Amino acid sequence: MRFIFYIFLTTVFFLPHPKADIILDICSRGPIGDEIALKTKAPDCHHVSSQEMASLQELSLIGRQIQNLPKDAFLGLETLEKLDLSFNQIHHLPDQAFLGLHNLQTLYLYDCQIETFSPIAFDGLNTLETLYLTKNHFEQIPENLFKGLQKLKLLDLSYNPIKQIPDGLFQSLFRLQSLVIAGTYLEHVQETTFRGLSSLLSLDLSSNQISLMLPKAFSALPHLQELYLVNNQIKNIQSSSLDGLVNLKWLDLANNQILEVQAGAFLDLTSLEWVDFSLNKIVEVSRSHAGLQKNTRIDGVSVIP
Repeated sequence: MRFIFYIFLTTVFFLPHPKADIILDICSRGPIGDEIALKTKAPDCHHVSSQEMASLQELSLIGRQIQNLPKDAFLGLETLEKLDLSFNQIHHLPDQAFLGLHNLQTLYLYDCQIETFSPIAFDGLNTLETLYLTKNHFEQIPENLFKGLQKLKLLDLSYNPIKQIPDGLFQSLFRLQSLVIAGTYLEHVQETTFRGLSSLLSLDLSSNQISLMLPKAFSALPHLQELYLVNNQIKNIQSSSLDGLVNLKWLDLANNQILEVQAGAFLDLTSLEWVDFSLNKIVEVSRSHAGLQKNTRIDGVSVIP
């Protein structure tokens, strides 16, 4: 009986206690504090319930004229899963810009006029799966910017004036499945560009300035299934440019300047189902010369054996 009573006492006294509700003044967070107050149904930003903050799962701050992110901007939002900061004027992302968002999965930073990043801007976002940095103003990306985002599955860097991808930028993103770098000033890709992306399935490099694909440019992408190179300046497909793409199924090369496909250029692409040569200078492709499989559909040119 004593033993049962002891178990009862330990169970009662060691049960986790809910955190006490604290009324917070978050007005110093500016428009972010105002939106949190509204979302938690607080009377104003001077009287916000910490429990209500902790229960928020989504927060939209689209077009709120936010120009900077205070250090405590998102503290107390530990269960937030989705944050949308699109259409603001955040020219610089500071150190640990999203401190406290331990459960964040989706982050939209579309058209925020971002020009520069602290190398540790995304530190602490260990659960992030989707990141949109589309249509900003940054030309350079710190080499370690994405270090720590090991659960990231989708990354969109489109429509930024990027000229070069630093070696090792994607080194930590071994779970990434979709990468979009369309509409930039990127001129070439090489073997080290995509190092670390061992799980990547889809790569969109459309509407860039790519004129040269160096040998083994995509060899670090053994699981890639879709590659989009539409609307670039590619002049020829070198014999080793596509080496390693053994699982590639879709290849879009439309609207380039392709005049030549070198011998055996497609030999590694044994899973290729479709390739599009539309709107290029080349008028015919030989399957045997290019190394294309018999069952691969070829659009945009005349096909000879």
